[in-house]
Amino acid sequence: MHAVSTPGSDGRWFAFDHPPAGGRDLGDSVLAPPFAEELNRSRHMIAAQARAFAAMGWGVLLLDLYGTGDSDGEFADASWETWLEDIEAARRWLSGRGRTGPVALWGVRLGCLLALDALRRRSDGCPLCVLWQPVANGEAFLTQFLRVRTAAGLTRAGPGAETPKALRARLEAGETLAIGGHPPPPSLARSTDRPALAHPRPPPRRGVLREGPGGAPARPRPSPGGARMP
Repeated sequence: MHAVSTPGSDGRWFAFDHPPAGGRDLGDSVLAPPFAEELNRSRHMIAAQARAFAAMGWGVLLLDLYGTGDSDGEFADASWETWLEDIEAARRWLSGRGRTGPVALWGVRLGCLLALDALRRRSDGCPLCVLWQPVANGEAFLTQFLRVRTAAGLTRAGPGAETPKALRARLEAGETLAIGGHPPPPSLARSTDRPALAHPRPPPRRGVLREGPGGAPARPRPSPGGARMP
């Protein structure tokens, strides 16, 4: 494993590269990470799974998207489009490192929708897409996230309780809101209003969907012809 820092479309992005180990080089993958506090709480498990993938012969680039982790920028200034550009830049970086295998995508939680969006923009298809604990509907996910601020407001005295609907309207108007220490990008309200998880076109040649409670690092179980989705 080694650290990577390279220029992106809006500053430098940072990542940890776990190259394939043990003499097997099946290909590489780019992480589309979870959102806000979910990323902080899952870093240990994601790192453990990256090491497991690398031991199996699949390299992993653990990418910090713009405004997150050690990458440049502020979280409130990020956008869905910038994050998609980061994923594509990471894919190009891996392809230019002399590792000739295919480059897959690995999405975790909201990152699953990001990964599927990235797939839709690739004309060359994708050999493998791994979806961990996928968020099936971005709009519902954002509503749950906004409820963190709504719940916090219940403990403060005063009239005018905030509702997720009102907070969403303020985000759409461009206002930056402090929510659990993570001010979400105002553009996120529009970007995450997406339908339920659906097959990308073209679909990956193999897909893996992991649901249920977390546990030990999982070995992927491919389902031919695309990811199994609800």
